[in-house]
Amino acid sequence: MCIAAMAAVIWVRALRRARRRTGHRPPPAAAVVQKAGSQTLEILDRAVFKPSQLDETSKKRLLAHFQPLIQSHEGLHLQVVFRQGGRLGANAFALPAASSYSPMQW
Repeated sequence: MCIAAMAAVIWVRALRRARRRTGHRPPPAAAVVQKAGSQTLEILDRAVFKPSQLDETSKKRLLAHFQPLIQSHEGLHLQVVFRQGGRLGANAFALPAASSYSPMQW
């Protein structure tokens, strides 16, 4: 979570500096959050996580468990993804852009 927050702060500061220098307006906040979330996920995939080794039955069971939450917040476009946790072990956290990131491995 700290990595995501730090990435978002750096992104926003860079946009503000660019606006001051060029006079161009930064993209909407939603676009910044979306970009921060996708970039954070890419960084974590390269540096920490590996592809999930969960079988499809386990993934479907876990997704079914989260389905009521996802459906009750449709406007947030929640997404559950699986990765092998690497050094973190079994874990779950949320990233910007409303992606619930779950690098759980049982």
